[in-house]
Amino acid sequence: MRGLNEDEILDFVALTEKKPIEVRFIEYMPFDGNKWNFKKMVSYQEMLDHIKQQWPALEMVPTGHADTAKAYKVPGFAGQVGFITSMSDHFCGSCNRLRLTADGNLKVCLFGNSEVSLRDELRSGASETELLQIIGAAVGRKKKQHAGMFNLSKMKNRPMILIDCDGLSADERGAIGLQTAASAPPHEPSDSLPVACCQNTTSTHFQARTKPMSGSDAARLRFAQTLGPDATSSHSIVNLGSPCFCTLLQRAKSPLAANHRLRMYHRPSSSKPPAAQVMRQTESPGEANVDTAGVETAQLTHMDAQGRAAMVDVGGKAPTRRVASARATVLLGATAFRLLRDNQLAKGDALAVAQLAGIMASKRTATLIPLCHPLPLDHTSVSLQLDPARHAAVVTASCRTTGRTGVEMEALTAAVAALTLYDMCKAVSHDIVITEVRLLHKTGGKRDFHHLP
Repeated sequence: MRGLNEDEILDFVALTEKKPIEVRFIEYMPFDGNKWNFKKMVSYQEMLDHIKQQWPALEMVPTGHADTAKAYKVPGFAGQVGFITSMSDHFCGSCNRLRLTADGNLKVCLFGNSEVSLRDELRSGASETELLQIIGAAVGRKKKQHAGMFNLSKMKNRPMILIDCDGLSADERGAIGLQTAASAPPHEPSDSLPVACCQNTTSTHFQARTKPMSGSDAARLRFAQTLGPDATSSHSIVNLGSPCFCTLLQRAKSPLAANHRLRMYHRPSSSKPPAAQVMRQTESPGEANVDTAGVETAQLTHMDAQGRAAMVDVGGKAPTRRVASARATVLLGATAFRLLRDNQLAKGDALAVAQLAGIMASKRTATLIPLCHPLPLDHTSVSLQLDPARHAAVVTASCRTTGRTGVEMEALTAAVAALTLYDMCKAVSHDIVITEVRLLHKTGGKRDFHHLP
């Protein structure tokens, strides 16, 4: 970088005189957050001319067809130098690199925003053949050069080092080897998911019991929550009776194993969903009926005594970790789906634009929804999965905060990514339908919620 370390170029070349090493110089490249300035870039040709002033006999060394560096050597030196010329003389035509990020996403171009989640496919039990097809399709959509970006300095592209993995303790991350529950989107269930299950009961009410959990059990159950509502269906757990659902409770400040408790709500042998059995109608006006589970009947909280809209006062609540996920489905039709899948839409990479739109929308929820509290979001993730069978795109959003009220509306508002897909595809079809916009789950508030399909 000009003004920072260009005066050390000759010193690095001198290192190769006695040492059998290759010193590589990489042109300064624009990435989100590095305060790009074209004047700071020292080009490959400028570096080469500078070196030749000191060592005029510098000669080029043959390299492989897919090598990313141009290699040079001073005759008689033990080592050599290389130049990665991403900006001034790109090598996109011969690039055979694929990058797998720490959170399981495949990047076919370092400069590209587009990422394909292999983590999701692996968790859903995809075969090697299916993975090859997914990877092949991603490579097939790769642009001619620099991800199709003609103004790299203005693009938004996360550096490879910015892969977040907070939220779990070191022991818990080691136990599951995967990302946190708060940042992971819901996934399809796995037949071998090690989820704790409780047997059927003949009780007419819900019963609760707690037991201590080990750190690994807590981690596995937290991972099970990231799989979404389907993770606790009968085909994804050991069949010990009627279906049940489990919720991980964090009852103490410390996330250590001794402080984790598991509350298991038994579902009686009934076709009614748990919510219908827990929530009961009041027997007389103004009288709250509380069942054995301690859950009061539902009432609108954004109304005052006169029935006028009012903002809920949450000042008396203690801040807790709160997580919510929501989903929306965009039915595109065959033509729009094909163009979206092949990244051939006139407006560009619709999936990348929609993902950013969803994240931005979640941060503006309080502006859009009048009675929502403005919340400092700890994390928001938006993923878009293509469903070839329905010619649809499924938008899944997850939000996380540490506060006095939940982030359900933030997660639902992030579904505005579905509107962005509509905008990007409307030139192809006006028959696009946005449907199935719903909350999938929320945790951390007065009552946890998990959608049962």
